[in-house]
Amino acid sequence: MEFTAFFHPEPGHVQILVAGEPVIRAVSLRTGKENKRLQVELGPDVSTAVLDRSGDFAVVQYTPAI
Repeated sequence: MEFTAFFHPEPGHVQILVAGEPVIRAVSLRTGKENKRLQVELGPDVSTAVLDRSGDFAVVQYTPAI
């Protein structure tokens, strides 16, 4: 399973994006469990996404359907 991990705007969490899944997940560094309240659903064509430190914006790369 391929994934990327980045800082998360919520203190004590990291954001995880699993390849092929249109969801940014937030995982607690303390418990190792996903915090579903902080989950962000993405569109079907999104190939990668990262929330900025404020949590108000995201950088998103998508692959358009041809």
